[in-house]
Amino acid sequence: ALEDNDALALFGRRGVALRDAAVGRDASTVEAGDLAERTLRRTIDFPEPVFEQQALNAALTTTVEDMGLELRQAGLATAGLNVAVLYADGVRTEAAERLRRLLLLDIELVEAATRVVRKATNRRVRIRGLMVAFFSLDVPSKQIDLFTPEGPSAQERFQHAVDRTRLRFGPEAVTLASALFH
Repeated sequence: ALEDNDALALFGRRGVALRDAAVGRDASTVEAGDLAERTLRRTIDFPEPVFEQQALNAALTTTVEDMGLELRQAGLATAGLNVAVLYADGVRTEAAERLRRLLLLDIELVEAATRVVRKATNRRVRIRGLMVAFFSLDVPSKQIDLFTPEGPSAQERFQHAVDRTRLRFGPEAVTLASALFH
């Protein structure tokens, strides 16, 4: 077996990690439980009840972008969305959608969440809060196409660049236009 000092001398500063990978050692943490049972949930509480669709869309977009970033950092995607709407008069409505495929990109997640919110908002009363949940989390896998080059698609590369920018400069650095509300 190659000692730590020998691995460093032969392979440089990443020598120990390379040696461990070559022998099959993985020091990453393992989450207990089934991924499909895990959920990612966020609650949006408005300071005052809102009725404007633009304000609702802005809050939803910002929240879903943050949740999407957290999903991608964990190496996961979602196959289901659930939205609960709390109205100013105390009534709560819910809607859920089970998706045909795993969603990973912000644009897809925001589109699906907007669809579910439309199903859940069936009353003409001001909204006090929203709860958004991603369920049926799984590791994304890609169907290989024989006629396209391997590697991430243009949308995936773009999303990766957006994620790096948001991690470096903060979540407000890059966002979808629907998240802007004045």
